[in-house]
Amino acid sequence: MNTLLLVGILIIIGSFFAVPLFEFVFGALLVAPVLKLLLARTLMITGVSLGSGIIDAALYIAGFLAVIGMTAYTFGRRKKEFKTEDLLPFVVFFAVFITAYNLCLLWPDFIAMGERLRDYALLSSSIDSPVIPKEPWMEGSTLNYYVFWYRFGAMMHSLLGIATWDAYHAILSFSLAFYAAAIFQIVRVVFGGSVLLSAFTAVALAFGSNIAGVFSWMRAEGGGFVADVGWWGPSRVIRGAIDEFPAWSFLLGDAHPHFLNLGTLPFCILILYRIVSSSAPVVSRAIYSVTFVAAATLFLVGSNAWEVPMWAGTSIMIGLVAWIVFQTQWYAELFTRVRAGTKFDAIRAASCLLVLVFGLFVAYKVYEPENRLPSIFAALVAIGFSGFLFPYKAGLVGKLSSGVLQKIDVVSVSFWIILFAALRLSSSHISSGEGGKLEFVRDPVTVTTVAELWTHWGFHLFFISAATILLFDIGLPTLFMTAFLAVTLLYEKAALFVYVLIGFQLLRLLTQREQEQTWRDIFIEALAVCSLGLVLLPEIAFLNDSYGGDNERMNTIFKVYTTDWALLGLTAVALSLRVYNRYKEALKDSGISGLPAFVAFVLGFVVLGASTKLYAFTIPKRMMQKQSEQGWSEGLGSPDRDHPGSKTIIRVLRDKPKGRVLEGQGNPYSYTSFISTLSGQPSYLGWSNHVGLLTKNHAETGRRTEVTKQIYTGDDCAARKELAKRENIRYIVLGTLERKYHPGAFDKDFSCLTMIVHDRDYWLFEVD
Repeated sequence: MNTLLLVGILIIIGSFFAVPLFEFVFGALLVAPVLKLLLARTLMITGVSLGSGIIDAALYIAGFLAVIGMTAYTFGRRKKEFKTEDLLPFVVFFAVFITAYNLCLLWPDFIAMGERLRDYALLSSSIDSPVIPKEPWMEGSTLNYYVFWYRFGAMMHSLLGIATWDAYHAILSFSLAFYAAAIFQIVRVVFGGSVLLSAFTAVALAFGSNIAGVFSWMRAEGGGFVADVGWWGPSRVIRGAIDEFPAWSFLLGDAHPHFLNLGTLPFCILILYRIVSSSAPVVSRAIYSVTFVAAATLFLVGSNAWEVPMWAGTSIMIGLVAWIVFQTQWYAELFTRVRAGTKFDAIRAASCLLVLVFGLFVAYKVYEPENRLPSIFAALVAIGFSGFLFPYKAGLVGKLSSGVLQKIDVVSVSFWIILFAALRLSSSHISSGEGGKLEFVRDPVTVTTVAELWTHWGFHLFFISAATILLFDIGLPTLFMTAFLAVTLLYEKAALFVYVLIGFQLLRLLTQREQEQTWRDIFIEALAVCSLGLVLLPEIAFLNDSYGGDNERMNTIFKVYTTDWALLGLTAVALSLRVYNRYKEALKDSGISGLPAFVAFVLGFVVLGASTKLYAFTIPKRMMQKQSEQGWSEGLGSPDRDHPGSKTIIRVLRDKPKGRVLEGQGNPYSYTSFISTLSGQPSYLGWSNHVGLLTKNHAETGRRTEVTKQIYTGDDCAARKELAKRENIRYIVLGTLERKYHPGAFDKDFSCLTMIVHDRDYWLFEVD
């Protein structure tokens, strides 16, 4: 619960500044670890040792102070009276965090399900090495993965003294609470919804289930749906895909970036709305909007790059809708003011230089000796564009000499440059490697059916469809549109229904002009198109990644659907709220003004109540009998029950000097490498298939697999010891998994090694 103390301190500090409090607190929490990373790397370059926990904590504090100082400089002291309503999103955050954290503590053990063991290893590695990302399951390799949230856990460990095991629960709980609080703030601030509606939406999207979870359905092998006797059904209703949603992902317990990063995209949308709807001059809003979109993009690259195209598409759609709504008036005003301003030529020159550098970089990347034409073309376009638009002496130099540079806010520009450098550094360890290309869906890739689509997205789509129709003027054309939309449900492939629904959104956007449009309207319209477009995306294209085969579409749906859960839910709420406001007077005259809201909330609470089936099923399965309070707090009860003696080995190994640990190699999603992971030691090799895909080094994982086999099954103890020395292996585990994965290992001679400890089925040896 120390996490709540940190949030509380930031709330107190933020209350002194003239800045939206919620955005300040969580902006500081997200930015401080990134700035700390830049500070740490700078110190390392100068030769300063970072081994001290005090230095590490001081760097985090310095990151927070930088954000606080920049906030004070930009916004100044609060002049208006502090409003208690500014605390409402924090009430939601605290309530969800406490609930989620206590749910986590109901199943503290590491059971062999999902990727919990892998995620724990990443967190432990980030705590041990928060600056240089290290691959915990192939010691000696650089980690090729998103590590921001594991570094966030390292900040909790360093600043708040939270142990690795508790930090694991804390980042899971923080992510779900941040997600709910950001949704609450969007409904309240962007949509203008009531506190009750905002709170209900936050809880429903964070803890609610899809239709399959409510009715306990699972997809049948022969098609259709049957009763779900287990728990995986709601996340597998779409053939050949994973359709997770926040509540299901949370209950699975994987501290995976696709879950940990859930709140970031809604939070970015909220900040972008704050910028464009502020009272600042139009030029300033435009500059800060573009700057923020770029900064958020760099942040997502290091936290969950799957969301980069989703964020980019949302930002572009917001700009496009603004252009349509304002009918170029706002943009004409922007251009006029920018063109007349003294900074225009400086901005133009900087833009030309960026285009030139980017174009030459592209030319370098696509260069092939046998086909030089694309490279030459890219270079010529970049040089031609930059050369033609660069202002040269007549514009730029003349205005700079008249004092333009003196008007540039050096402090703000410097902070943004530092922030961009820090954000780029935070993801510099990630290599794209193979794949990463967006390709069109092709036969025989399975496409989503209408039944599958509604079994997962039914609640969202019902409110969106009904609200879309009701926002049109009632008449024959609207009846025809309703019939046409209903007929699309008879077509097996779900894409047609989504196409038509998107078309109706665009039609309404282009034709409905009942009153002057605001930024609130723009964001609602953009979210409607983007959220539906993301549902449609996997039916059109998938990301061709290193997993290959049908896994590409599966992975695309997996990541896109998880992120889109909030966006589509927010769209359903926004459009339904519009319908209510449109017909409110008519309902009031009829004396039933409160009926729609009453019906909606009753249905909503029914859905939430039915969603508890997920929790009712998983909680008893995960609860354990506390053999001892100490074992329970460490999460070692189940591992020790299934693998007698392993708890002792893990505890002893935690206190030993750092060194490579060798364990028997088995299948992924199992207890493979759990000794090294739960003891916080680097592993020689674990889950070789996963590590091979992430490091793009299958040859090395294959070699280490063979070495593992030789050490456990070789006949000559001295030769095996020498092999272990050459591989820098310090500790060798012998237990139940080694017996299973390497038959005959227990019959081999280990007398040439130093036995550290033995308990029941487990031995721990050290290579001298």
